[in-house]
Amino acid sequence: MLPYLDSEQRWISEGFAQYYQNVLLARAGQYSTEDAWQNIQEGLERGRKSAPGLSPNAAAVRGIGDTRMKVYCSGAALALMADVELRQRSAGRDSLDTVLGEFEHCCLPSARTWSGIELFSKLDEFLEQPIFMPLYRQHADANAFPDVRPLLEKLGVLLEDGKVRLDDSASLATLRQGITRTATTH
Repeated sequence: MLPYLDSEQRWISEGFAQYYQNVLLARAGQYSTEDAWQNIQEGLERGRKSAPGLSPNAAAVRGIGDTRMKVYCSGAALALMADVELRQRSAGRDSLDTVLGEFEHCCLPSARTWSGIELFSKLDEFLEQPIFMPLYRQHADANAFPDVRPLLEKLGVLLEDGKVRLDDSASLATLRQGITRTATTH
């Protein structure tokens, strides 16, 4: 899905994998939609609490130990934000899937190591307006975890007593449904 990234930006590849493991298992019918969003929400919350004084880039350089959740989940937060933005801009025609498909077609397999900036710049080349580099600039070196809680609320992913409840009346519920829609319902 992605080329090998240098160690400082491994949070991107780890995070995209973290995001997609839940999304793809829901699409395949192995997870319920609720379970997938529960896992995504819990992972993002673990990431938010992990190494609060370190940016994703700094956490990746420091090592997996006590920064593991920051490394794994910062990229998942950016993957979610990019996926939703792509779907919003295109009324659901485009997604993180389609951009990664274009990237795969042009650039994979790749024998070299990429930087996060190279990857996100390349992904933005497939778009009329950039999404990935603005997200990178905003979050890669920021000491705060990307705050996705307002986005989750708009998607209708609500947390009540530690349990996710999906609200189909939320403003972006249709986009949320598209993210985890099973292959049999396409």
